[in-house]
Amino acid sequence: MNRRSALQLGGSSVLFLGSGCLGWFQNTVRLCQIDIDITSTINSLQLRLSEREETIYEETYKIDSSDEPTNRVAIDDSDIPVNEGEFTLHGRVDGHGWKEWFLPQFADGADSISVSLSIEGSPPEFWFGYRTDVDC
Repeated sequence: MNRRSALQLGGSSVLFLGSGCLGWFQNTVRLCQIDIDITSTINSLQLRLSEREETIYEETYKIDSSDEPTNRVAIDDSDIPVNEGEFTLHGRVDGHGWKEWFLPQFADGADSISVSLSIEGSPPEFWFGYRTDVDC
């Protein structure tokens, strides 16, 4: 075996064997809570939580904006699966286009995260916030 063949074999072996280790460095987070404040006049809010393209939570909330100026929806860890993952939160109002947030990018190395959404204005807009390392 000549030197060039040995280097090619060694390089491809490192690439092949090392590809399995890439999963070790993926950022995962545990989602503990989602709080939503709604000050817009809307009829429904649809939320979907997915982990790696698989929907693990989905719910449509009917909102009666005539009751109070602010409606609140709180989803805690009893409704959210307790595993850690690479979560994407999707939200849409009254059947319009989906908005989405990839949660691990907001985790900043934290183990757990709590998300707050605010729906304001006319037409309604989403505002996203989060807290890290919350107690689940």
